[in-house]
Amino acid sequence: MNNSKKLVIFDLDDTLHEAEKHLMGLGWNHLLAPWNSYFRDYGQDKTNLRQAPAPGLGVNTRQVIQFFINRLGIDLNQVKDQDLKDVNFDEKHIQELHALRDEELKKKEQYKDLDTFLEGVYNDPNLSDEGKLDYGYLDRLNEEKLRARGITDSETIEQLLAERAIKQEHIRKIVNVMERERISCLLPIVQKEGVKVIPGALEMVSRFKQAGYEYAIVTQSPLGLARAIFEKMGLIEDVKPGRNDGRDTQVIAGTMVAKPKPDKEPIQKAEWIVNWEAFDPQERADIRQALRNTPLGEKTTRYQEHQTLTAKARVAELSPEEKAKLKTLDEAGYGSPLTKDERKAMFGDLKNISPKRFDIVGIVGDSGSDVAAAKNMRDAGYPNFQAIIVENEFNQSPKAQEGLRKKGEFTFVHNLNEVTPAIFERPGQGSEGAFSPPGKERG
Repeated sequence: MNNSKKLVIFDLDDTLHEAEKHLMGLGWNHLLAPWNSYFRDYGQDKTNLRQAPAPGLGVNTRQVIQFFINRLGIDLNQVKDQDLKDVNFDEKHIQELHALRDEELKKKEQYKDLDTFLEGVYNDPNLSDEGKLDYGYLDRLNEEKLRARGITDSETIEQLLAERAIKQEHIRKIVNVMERERISCLLPIVQKEGVKVIPGALEMVSRFKQAGYEYAIVTQSPLGLARAIFEKMGLIEDVKPGRNDGRDTQVIAGTMVAKPKPDKEPIQKAEWIVNWEAFDPQERADIRQALRNTPLGEKTTRYQEHQTLTAKARVAELSPEEKAKLKTLDEAGYGSPLTKDERKAMFGDLKNISPKRFDIVGIVGDSGSDVAAAKNMRDAGYPNFQAIIVENEFNQSPKAQEGLRKKGEFTFVHNLNEVTPAIFERPGQGSEGAFSPPGKERG
């Protein structure tokens, strides 16, 4: 390759800042509060509260909400609108849940036999939590599983599967509203509680910058939330708006891609963005003309508005109207994926632009998603792309390590201080016990 610099990808949640034990935990607590439940204990008065069971790692947020609905028996008819207001649910979401509560009252009788069956499943001590997940046990429920639970009558099976379709659609509506509420609550939590930077994170970023590396951050979080986290971490100048094309440089958020990690898409698009930003304005103009003005790096309207308002909010007080607009954009604009047309406008033919000015070397992360993403990159024609997995309490157990190894090869390090540019220069090699061989846990 004709590259003068190297590019490394950093994961965000639980790699650069504590997510599961801090930000995400507070978000789940907010979501569960109306049902007198909590996910993590932050010293609150636990009188009359029950702790939610942990759903395990490696599932998306909608699956976790589905899990809570099933395992905690969350029922919209257990709460009133005032219960939601008392814990500061968004008014729009309160109204949507109110409508779904009325709908549930009408439909509950239509799937009562299925509810009885599911209660038995979720109280079965012989089934693991993982066996009850997957966007709800409902999506995997079929005739074979019903027969395995001792239901053999064909009419009963047909009836339960018909009830399943009704309940499944209703729950999906609830999950969608609850996920939007979760996203909208995280930004205020970041502003109020801040973020907990993982020790060594900022120093690691600095080491790579000093060594001449470019870096990009790939996260499944919405872009607005990611930028709020960067700002609290002091990285906002590094993750700055793009130069003349208005792109948010050096970050690919979950809302910007069709397929987030572990798919290769966000990492490849991070490479495209960094390569595009290496060209000066005149070079980019020439490239656009050569490509017959194909859309490249264009801002969508909602990104323009959001960028303007967030920039102003850092230096001046927003008006009530501006605050309301920013809140709407945070949720509807940055909390939902770009459309296919918006992605085309932002990325266009960037993948075909040459010469490539960066050699992308690997990803630093903490989960199986990062390991699988690295494997997908190698399969896509990046044979030396590596995954460096940093130890934390969620990935250090033998079971977690086994799960990581099933995803692909990786190098396991014990903290961020061990992640240096040199680690990418010796793929698969240990060093004086500081690094474990790929796919091996610490001995």
